[in-house]
Amino acid sequence: MALFAQKRWAHPVSIVVLSLFILYQMSDFFLTGAPVLILLSAFDLIVILLVWREWLELRQRRTDG
Repeated sequence: MALFAQKRWAHPVSIVVLSLFILYQMSDFFLTGAPVLILLSAFDLIVILLVWREWLELRQRRTDG
């Protein structure tokens, strides 16, 4: 909800949490070899990139106006 409300603190927190998910999924992948974990990690990486992009745009809008 904080991302939808465009709270500035929510973007870096989301990036950190998703990065931790990726680390967990990769460690689980190396233990189990389940290929679905690679797909989930790739999806999480895409979401991280989208959150990062939105965060940069939000910062730019706040400095411009």
